Amino acid sequence: MKTFVAVLGAAVALCTALPASATSQRETFDLAIASDGYDLTDPGQVAKLRKQIDLAIIEACNPTDRLSVGPQPNLQCRKEMRRDAAVKIAALTKDASKRMAGL
Repeated sequence: MKTFVAVLGAAVALCTALPASATSQRETFDLAIASDGYDLTDPGQVAKLRKQIDLAIIEACNPTDRLSVGPQPNLQCRKEMRRDAAVKIAALTKDASKRMAGL
């Protein structure tokens, strides 16, 4: 079963650091994590998948490779990505549970 958790569907924002008088621009990107090998009916496996996704989110929202005022992480980016990921994980686990119930 090849399922991908698209942590970021259309757009999650990374606000680039600009002077206060300028409007902020948003960088959009997609982040995909393979859920192959995870039993999405097992809460322990789902927790491992969430941990993998969280680490990817932290890395994606870390501005060290971007021009910014400082190296602080983009907490808004993390919040939005985690929210999107939670919705997608819930949908995947629900689908997996339905498949198991149908067997």
